[in-house]
Amino acid sequence: MRIIGWIFIFKLLGGIVPIIHQSSQAESASWECEIFPSEREITIDDDSGAKVTFVTRSGAHDTNLYFHQRSWLPDESILFFNRTSDSGPSGLHGYLEETGELIRIQRDDHPVHGLSTASRFENEVYVDYDRAIWAWKIETEVEPETRVRVTERKICDYPENLASSNGLNENSDGTLLFFGGPEKETEESFIVAADKETGEIQEAARTPFIQGHIQCSWDRPDLVMFNHARDWKWADHNIEGGQYDHRMWLADLSDRLPWKLYPDAASGELTTHECFWVDNQVVFCSGSHWMPGFGGEESHVKVIDVDTGIARIIGAGSWLEEVSAKDLAKRNWWHTSGDPNGRFAAADNWHGDIALFSAQSSRERLLVQGHRTYGSGAHPHMGWDPTGKKLVFASNRRGNPDVCIVEIPEDWFGDW
Repeated sequence: MRIIGWIFIFKLLGGIVPIIHQSSQAESASWECEIFPSEREITIDDDSGAKVTFVTRSGAHDTNLYFHQRSWLPDESILFFNRTSDSGPSGLHGYLEETGELIRIQRDDHPVHGLSTASRFENEVYVDYDRAIWAWKIETEVEPETRVRVTERKICDYPENLASSNGLNENSDGTLLFFGGPEKETEESFIVAADKETGEIQEAARTPFIQGHIQCSWDRPDLVMFNHARDWKWADHNIEGGQYDHRMWLADLSDRLPWKLYPDAASGELTTHECFWVDNQVVFCSGSHWMPGFGGEESHVKVIDVDTGIARIIGAGSWLEEVSAKDLAKRNWWHTSGDPNGRFAAADNWHGDIALFSAQSSRERLLVQGHRTYGSGAHPHMGWDPTGKKLVFASNRRGNPDVCIVEIPEDWFGDW
């Protein structure tokens, strides 16, 4: 590790904190990935007519990358997912779109953890292991036989005072990676930005609470969003109304302190599962009515303009007091993400339904239904492909989590 200087950054909420800038670029290493036969099965949704491809169906626990991470390489050749298996290889895997074959991306001595994410611009994926952040360049051949080679490059080591990482995300112009987590021996957390070329680190945010869902603006290279990872007794509802008891926070690389994006009402308002979108907007799920405990709740899909702070409902939820929590969950939303063209916002619910909402009219269409059993199973937490024509999601329809791709029907791209 090479220490290249101390600086003081005015990012502590109430003080000044020294931080070490580090650069620890390493020479490249490379390896050939294990290739496994295709598990692909193509089906058609009974109601929407959408094409649904089961990428996996082996009985392993397979889930797509988190909804605000990028799951596809920019050329769409490989879709990344996570596999946990008692009888075979686990870890970060890939699905080769052209052949349907599966690829184990990581090696046994590279135990990836945290939130991996594909690049927006390069055919590489960014991973976290061995207290360092790495870029894995992916090269693929399918003739005369399938070969996938990974070439890795260390971007940076963790700062010495970082206990663990809660997220990893690439900024809008592909120059920086933001990551962060709790600080050793304190009650604080911090987020840093690492230069992808030099490994130099600068601090972006420091808070007296644990952060999560670290993600970058699609438009501003310096802007990062994170949530207040509140205790589960609060869940995603702002009950106590304290100074920091708000879900969504923003920070940048200036001396400005982190600020609230959407100040939650102190009445127990739901605010959850935010995701950056086009035109410096954020989509998220929010509602004012809920039943204490693990009861039902109202949850609309909302979009907020980061620059103006104006929020509006783009996908309506529902509320009736006499309806059971299970039935109410059919008409309310939990995760949401917008397509890269700004045309649709997608949302899922606790029954494994995924709906699309028109960004222009807020009209709704159900894309797939019934891919989760209420009260159990992985959430779909769908993510978009680079073209905005298909979504990846986790399905529990066959008894264990499988990775699925759903293609939006062509006639849905008309005006509605």
